[in-house]
Amino acid sequence: RLRWQPLQADVDGKGFDLRNVLGGEPASAYVLVYVYSPKEQKAELHLQCEEKGYLLLNGQRIEPGDARIPLPLKAGWNTLLGRITNEQANPILSARIHGEGIRVSLTREQEK
Repeated sequence: RLRWQPLQADVDGKGFDLRNVLGGEPASAYVLVYVYSPKEQKAELHLQCEEKGYLLLNGQRIEPGDARIPLPLKAGWNTLLGRITNEQANPILSARIHGEGIRVSLTREQEK
């Protein structure tokens, strides 16, 4: 059975280190974040990860073919789900979203 657990990024280091989550056996982990945009906009996700994976933005698959990935955000809350493997035994993920007025959260907060 899958269980979600919050992880804190190492903001001074590499980002999210998923080795303790995945262990040493071949496996996958999912990373979920909610992205709030005050308006419809094309944001940019800067992603660093040596492992294979994919992203779903609001249910639509996005292939991370480059370190800078366009994110077509709708106004309001957007759901960003990522899958990462540990085939290379280095499941470390670093991500930053660039755009105007963007907030990220582990939950969908109430709009003010």
